[in-house]
Amino acid sequence: MSYERDQKNLELLKKEYSENTKRIIIFSGAGCSCEVGIPIWNTLADGLFNYLNQVTPSESLVGDFLDIFHDVEDALSRGDFWTFFSLVEKNWNTAYEDYLNEVFSHEKLSQIEVPVVYETLWRMKYINQIFTLNIDGLASRAYEKHNGTSDFFEYNGFNVLDSKNYLDRNYPMVVNLHGKYDQRSTWVMNGEERENLFSKFHSGNYKAYIRYLFSNYTIIFLGINIIDDSISQFLMELKNDKLLKNHYWITDRKDGVAFRFAQDNSVRIINYMPDIINNEAIHTLSICSILDDIDKYKSSDVGVKLPKLEEKSGNDFPDNSYFLNGLMNCFQSCRSQLNARYEFLKNQYGRNSPQFKSFLKDYDSVLALASLVTESHPFDFVNGYKIISRIHSSSSANVWFASKDCDGIAIKTLTYQAANENVEYDSFMRGVESLYYLTVGEIKVAPRYIFHTNVPLSLGMENINGASLLELLQSQREFMRQNWLTLFKKICEAILQCHNSEASVLHRDIKPGNIIFEDYWTWCDDKDFEKISLKLINFDMSWHKFSSGNTKSIKADEVGYYAPEQRNYKNSELPRTAKTDVFMLGMLLFFLLSEENPPEGGASIEGWSEHILSKTSSSIRNTLISNRIGRMIFHMTQRDMMERPDLKEVLSNIQSILTVQENNWSNVDQDFLVEQIFIVSGFDYDWNEKTMTGKIKTPRQIDFSLRYVPRGQLIHLEFMRQRDDGQDRKNFGGRLNDLISEVKAELTNYGWTVDNIGGGTFSKSLKAEIKIRDIKSEFEKFSSETKIVIEKFMSHLT
Repeated sequence: MSYERDQKNLELLKKEYSENTKRIIIFSGAGCSCEVGIPIWNTLADGLFNYLNQVTPSESLVGDFLDIFHDVEDALSRGDFWTFFSLVEKNWNTAYEDYLNEVFSHEKLSQIEVPVVYETLWRMKYINQIFTLNIDGLASRAYEKHNGTSDFFEYNGFNVLDSKNYLDRNYPMVVNLHGKYDQRSTWVMNGEERENLFSKFHSGNYKAYIRYLFSNYTIIFLGINIIDDSISQFLMELKNDKLLKNHYWITDRKDGVAFRFAQDNSVRIINYMPDIINNEAIHTLSICSILDDIDKYKSSDVGVKLPKLEEKSGNDFPDNSYFLNGLMNCFQSCRSQLNARYEFLKNQYGRNSPQFKSFLKDYDSVLALASLVTESHPFDFVNGYKIISRIHSSSSANVWFASKDCDGIAIKTLTYQAANENVEYDSFMRGVESLYYLTVGEIKVAPRYIFHTNVPLSLGMENINGASLLELLQSQREFMRQNWLTLFKKICEAILQCHNSEASVLHRDIKPGNIIFEDYWTWCDDKDFEKISLKLINFDMSWHKFSSGNTKSIKADEVGYYAPEQRNYKNSELPRTAKTDVFMLGMLLFFLLSEENPPEGGASIEGWSEHILSKTSSSIRNTLISNRIGRMIFHMTQRDMMERPDLKEVLSNIQSILTVQENNWSNVDQDFLVEQIFIVSGFDYDWNEKTMTGKIKTPRQIDFSLRYVPRGQLIHLEFMRQRDDGQDRKNFGGRLNDLISEVKAELTNYGWTVDNIGGGTFSKSLKAEIKIRDIKSEFEKFSSETKIVIEKFMSHLT
């Protein structure tokens, strides 16, 4: 094997990819295309310099021109390719264009083999977007080859701002940051073109976009030199602004310069050795093996470290009778000794060891007594905090309000019987660990961890005052009906913060009672509500990247909130995935709109989609929003985890829907506009989210569809009509011809380009398209005009 599978950074990337807590985006460079003969940058520069030597007469190399030639040589020898290409483009413009047009000619690149690396990338289950610095177009061709379609979003560096919403909504996308071979005006090959892209384009918004990308997603750099200015300046700026997150660089470089740069800029290197075949270094096999390893990985248990508690070791530990005699007089001291002994044996031997089990057996009665917590003396202190009152209780746990030096906190305690059950213990400790890691990471959407103890099994945490989502719905029903979408967005953002934390915490118990709006008061208005902080509580069913053990069982009356993969006792169906939280959020959204607990089973229920739409349509007046929300809930609650969107995609869809609420059509995503046309038309329709295509539902022999085409940002119209049974055969063809002629004239008048009319005597078809930019400013007028056209297409021919 040409790479070490146990590299720490590779293990971290595999775990992050498998758990899908943060979307991963590929940044590719020339190294991904060189296997099929596309030159890497230094090879391209050497070839261009050799070409200059061929076409430049030696007699012309005198005076200033000779000095410029030496500057070109110097830039090439230093590896300063941006300056090299700039000097050549400025002083040998014809030769520069001729050489590049030859290397990147359409004839060559349209016929060249698709690199295996790109094919491997598009096969990966969580890779949906590739940003490339190459102009060869091979990432796009690989997508078309793998998926059998060209229906994907493609952008270049100069129109990349248009991609943001569809990037966030996780549509398949290739972004050719330095342009594409068949669009010469988009190329970024030299220093001036790079400066134009970085600084002049939209007043530097390209830089802001790349900063956003690096701040919000995990990047895998592949076949690329991240020390080059095209990448390095963004990494260094984000580092200086303390916004940089972990990114990964798959590379064969092990030199000190690469290592130090990566270390300084929070980039984790994953190394491999290229294979040597016929004395040639082949990188493809190693890279594809690493990518396959990442894609097939399933997350597993590893260790965890909490703050150290005092330990009591040695063979002179007092026996059971000592504690029975001393507990009532020196209760806190005895409890502390038992707590320390528990900690030592657990850490030294493990909870399943004979030593630990013997301790539980020999000290059973005193451990049970020392684990008691009440408001009465001597059981009314835990870790120095005095128990004041009980906040909540269940058969296995209690939550107390406690105080020390006027500092009020909440303490959760598990009963001694529950603490001795491995599943209850594992779940409780996982909640302790999750809160601890969120606190260390300064993630403030959960109660702050303060302490934990073994005897009693307890967690001291920040006390949260406020109202739960369930209480809000019961007491402020009208307020909730008006603010449900903003509220749901807040909840999703809080969960995403947990996912994006260093420990990648997955909550896995997202229900109305576990969401608290801190310091909420009943007369709170919309502006006040925006400022209220949201807290997530009850992390006992959570997972984090250091998790181990089983999870506790779920309550029967709340079973509808839980994903199918949570129903197995040992969570054997890959529970460590953010898609579990997405399922629960989908059910929570169903609750917000229907004001009832969701049924068990989610998308496996017969008629689930229709049931959702019945609830959304009765709760939401805007049909477009109602339909979009209904489909979003349906996709979020799919039984198959791979069919669910990621949380970033959900949040982006929410933001797009909020834009629709503002009724500002010029800012609405293009596919929303296409669907709105169907709604205005008044006809029933089916909508395909993936292809962004709508089709009118009718029992008649009529096919009518509108589709948003990302390439070119077009609305594409297709119509085909055949004679219905029972229609007058003699007159049908003539009337249909008249209809097509009339509609063609109207479409042309409204700005459509009608590019194809076909058919025979008893059937006719028509295709047309129009650019989105031509209709956005007057969309309501356009949709009304299109309604007239659709009505004619669907009319009876008499």
